[in-house]
Amino acid sequence: MSENESGFNDTIATNDRIAVDRLRLRNLWFVANRNVTRKQALTERMTRPEEEPMHIVTKTSVLLISILGLAACETPSEPFAFDTTFSSFADIETAFQASTDALVDEDGALVDTDDISQSADFTAADLGSTIYNGAIIASEEDDGGTLIGQLQLEVAFDTNTMDGRAGNFFHSEDGAVTGTLLGNTTFVRDVDVDADENHFTMALTGALSENGRGYAATIDLEGNFLNGANEIESIAGDATVNLGEGAATYEEGAFAATR
Repeated sequence: MSENESGFNDTIATNDRIAVDRLRLRNLWFVANRNVTRKQALTERMTRPEEEPMHIVTKTSVLLISILGLAACETPSEPFAFDTTFSSFADIETAFQASTDALVDEDGALVDTDDISQSADFTAADLGSTIYNGAIIASEEDDGGTLIGQLQLEVAFDTNTMDGRAGNFFHSEDGAVTGTLLGNTTFVRDVDVDADENHFTMALTGALSENGRGYAATIDLEGNFLNGANEIESIAGDATVNLGEGAATYEEGAFAATR
């Protein structure tokens, strides 16, 4: 073999080795890349079951919370519970008739207008938030009987607002009248006594039931704060009782409450 032929054959062998090496490198790259792709796919499959349930649980939790929230909104609130309750008309009359008569007549007119509190009395009392307990009393027309119910007035003197609650009613002839009436209002501190001005008016509304019949009831209060041994000791005035269509009608009644 000549020298030229030998060099030519060496060149071909070298090129063949280079081609083989390139092919091996390409195969190695392909295998490595395929392994990476498989590893990514495996990682995604491993993580996806953990991520998706998290989204599902979160959505389920939100739905559950929403349902519970709606259920809470639709649940009727418990009736207001007075500290002292009575089991008969005789009991509640004994508890409140005399104390009410001491402040107002049966039609709600104040026994002594000189006791009406004035602006300086509110400042001197500095009561913050105070609760007054008492009763509403009204007589049915045509001597049909008397209705008495407990009354609670919660007064926030720092904001000149008040909340009212009435319940545990008894009728002298028909017995218990179930249900609770609620209301709220604002009040003024300066009133003209000579002009028969009131510190506040308040509408107590709600559902009452008597002898199995339900009524949409309203009791309108018009009243004044009164001084006694202390400033702003009591609240009293007239009460207009309206038990709604089909119920008995009542004459102008009275209310009184003391802290």
